[in-house]
Amino acid sequence: TLNDYAHDRYAKKFFKHPNSNFVFKDREFPLYKQMIDESIQVAKDIIGARLISLDMALDSTNRWRCIEVNLDGQTMLFAQFAGEPFLGKHTDEVINLIACAKN
Repeated sequence: TLNDYAHDRYAKKFFKHPNSNFVFKDREFPLYKQMIDESIQVAKDIIGARLISLDMALDSTNRWRCIEVNLDGQTMLFAQFAGEPFLGKHTDEVINLIACAKN
């Protein structure tokens, strides 16, 4: 389910889309599981990257397509704007990896 709001890149909060007036509240994300499955398949084909950001689009046949792969320059801000930790359940793992690398 979508949050009640979205942010632009400058953290300005919107309760409906500024162009289409689409209201976010109580909306279901379309074909969410299929997007996750497709994202995992794309990520499996990328060797040597530990952090991958994918731009996904739902095409006219309701199939998710990867339109861009980002391996550098990800921002944690958008996840945090949405009230989610950037690394989610992997936060402790990353902290431990960093701590081990320092030693």
